[in-house]
Amino acid sequence: MLEARDARPTEPAAPADLRGELLLLAQAQRARAHGDPARALASLREHARRFPHGQLSAEREAARVLALRALGRDAEANHAQARFLSHHPNSPLAARLSSGTVLRN
Repeated sequence: MLEARDARPTEPAAPADLRGELLLLAQAQRARAHGDPARALASLREHARRFPHGQLSAEREAARVLALRALGRDAEANHAQARFLSHHPNSPLAARLSSGTVLRN
């Protein structure tokens, strides 16, 4: 039997959580833009550790594909991209990833 607390809808993330997610994703984006995809991956790993089911987890996974590609880790990037596309087929990021436009960044 479900307890009453289990039946409640998931509450939205606290503003501080969303700010924390945004900060880590921005750090990853800046690192990749400055030619440091390894540092970008570190920020993305921290995001995954702190916010495994965060509101911006899809953005994190798309950014991970980009960072892996930038590092030349194509097999991992292909796997991450396939996983992203299977979990988020209707995301605008999915369309960009599958068309290759994001991968050229």
